[in-house]
Amino acid sequence: MAGQFWAATVTAIPSYEFTYFLWDVLSVCAIALPQDKFTTNTGKITVATSTPNAGQTYRDDTLGADITWMSWVDAEYVRQMVIHYLSGEFKTPPVTYVN
Repeated sequence: MAGQFWAATVTAIPSYEFTYFLWDVLSVCAIALPQDKFTTNTGKITVATSTPNAGQTYRDDTLGADITWMSWVDAEYVRQMVIHYLSGEFKTPPVTYVN
């Protein structure tokens, strides 16, 4: 499913400056999840900004920024939710997909 999201967006944007990332799709999907379908953790992280590790994210309790991340999600529920919304059924969303 992740590969299909990426493939559907990689050629849809005409200019590299407006690159669309798979995480954009997954982030929007997470907004609609009921709270019993995921768990979160909190901690401090730092992101490397220079090569060769640019972009590497790691825990750093001393200098890191506070964040909250999803540590578990009901993958089957998300899959069914995404299939439902991609099918074009927007007028009457199922109750199970609404917080």
